[in-house]
Amino acid sequence: MPDPTIDDVFRSTPKPGFLRSLIGLAAVYFGCLSSFSLLLAVVPLYLSERDSAVQTTPGLSTGVLMFTSMAIGLLTPALGSRLGYRAYFLTALALMAATSAVWPFVSDGITLVLVSAVRGGAFAAVVVGVGSVASWTLPATRRGEGLSVLGIVSTCAGLIGLPLGVWMARNVGYTSVFVVAAAGPLTALVPAWSLVTPARVRTTWWVTDRASLWVTRRSALGIGTGALLSGVMVTHLPANLGGAAALVLFVQAGSLAGARWLAARWCDRAGSAPSLAIAASLLPGAAGLTLTMARSPGLPLLIGAAVALGASFGVAQSLTIASMLAQLPAARVGVANALWNAAYDLGWAVGAVFVGVVIDRLNYAGGAVAAVAAALVAAVYLASARQKP
Repeated sequence: MPDPTIDDVFRSTPKPGFLRSLIGLAAVYFGCLSSFSLLLAVVPLYLSERDSAVQTTPGLSTGVLMFTSMAIGLLTPALGSRLGYRAYFLTALALMAATSAVWPFVSDGITLVLVSAVRGGAFAAVVVGVGSVASWTLPATRRGEGLSVLGIVSTCAGLIGLPLGVWMARNVGYTSVFVVAAAGPLTALVPAWSLVTPARVRTTWWVTDRASLWVTRRSALGIGTGALLSGVMVTHLPANLGGAAALVLFVQAGSLAGARWLAARWCDRAGSAPSLAIAASLLPGAAGLTLTMARSPGLPLLIGAAVALGASFGVAQSLTIASMLAQLPAARVGVANALWNAAYDLGWAVGAVFVGVVIDRLNYAGGAVAAVAAALVAAVYLASARQKP
């Protein structure tokens, strides 16, 4: 008897019910993302204060995190299918907790890279894996609704975690943030154990083919560019804001959450988004990052920049994932999810590392100019495409 194929497993995977699947997946997702969001701005801030003369050090931690996340995300459909998603989630959540707690003991570049790499891989395993399991186990007639709810869980984790982490670091201490961030993934272990997951199946290691890459290239460029802009703001701006950082990050995350939900509702009705809409979604983000370059920006200007950047990134997220899902077959929804996350991580890593190098050589304004220029080039390319991505 031949081994089952990925299509066989997709058709035979039990559908345990919309609410049961969604609640379990949302709990796993939130446990991972709350830890990730708490430390996303805190670790660069912690490293910049410890080594204030070198701006690339905080950028390096975030860059390694996101590059590793991209690589493991692309392998997650194969790893999860071969190892079983339940064991895959439990291992990843344990690693997320461990890497949250060890930052006070990171004292050299090699350890920094190792911890960031393990954390990035564990993060990708959960995020991409949850999207894949959701696509397999949620009823087909409510799959889009379920994925949008998970997107809202993601943005809520950022809405709470990003500003709370910075506030705790400033007012309570870094150790308290690391402890709370370690607790989040541990609370998700029981929900992960109870999930109904697809059967184990041997699949090819490479997640996609040239045709899939070509079809989704414009959507990937759109989400990658939006992530680049947000990566610059979240990684490098808080060190220059002092006590206003928590408020600015809260506004950015709230704007992102609302915009993503509204854009997702539009996508449910309209289907795949045209490249022109994706291009337009990048422009407020470029404008918002430009506002942060003012020599002495006041709080109202920074809040306006945060609203623009958050709304831009939220709309781009919904438009690009809807386009990718529309372009690939139903049994390859996990592939679309992996490609989307890989483009997201790559864009964020570029904003953290390469723009960080420019900031180190010049200043924050120089790095922001480079990011805005890249975003405008991407928007022009997307606007020139006549067909949908």
